[in-house]
Amino acid sequence: MKVFGFLTLGLITCLLAASVLGQTASTARISGLVTDVNGAVVVGATVKLIDKTKKEEKTATTNSEGRYTFGNVDPGTYDLSISQQGFRTTLFADIKADIATASVHDAVLEVGNATETVTVSSADEAPLQTDDATVGNTISERQIDKLPLANRGQVTSLLISTQPAVSLTGEVAGSRADQNTFTLVCCLH
Repeated sequence: MKVFGFLTLGLITCLLAASVLGQTASTARISGLVTDVNGAVVVGATVKLIDKTKKEEKTATTNSEGRYTFGNVDPGTYDLSISQQGFRTTLFADIKADIATASVHDAVLEVGNATETVTVSSADEAPLQTDDATVGNTISERQIDKLPLANRGQVTSLLISTQPAVSLTGEVAGSRADQNTFTLVCCLH
């Protein structure tokens, strides 16, 4: 009976370890700090994240430190609206959320009427990933169509050949192939 219990415990331990190792990022995170023009944090501001494709909206409120976070954001394009009574609404337009990225959008609210909107836009530049060493890239259908015919049918070849610092045998930036995980997430818009 003790042997059966020991084997069952061993099997459960192996299954839990395998499930932990199999977890990878397939979403993004959007966060930020909300302050006023004097640098004081704005507590209780309403922050709305609007998916431009699906027209879905998520809402958060800034905490006692003036911070907000949207975790597990599906890849896509979003508008981020921040409002608080006595301040103009700040709008970050066309935020691109890519797989395994964390983007920070700090806002400085200006005194005014909430019906007035200050739109913040940024150039198409790669955001600096400072939270961790995770790397994620989104490949559009248009990019896939432009690839040579030989690469379109093989997902692993597609992943490896389009990523920076990846060798053809799967090593990423000098790490061994068995130390890396590739996740393919299909998003149809």
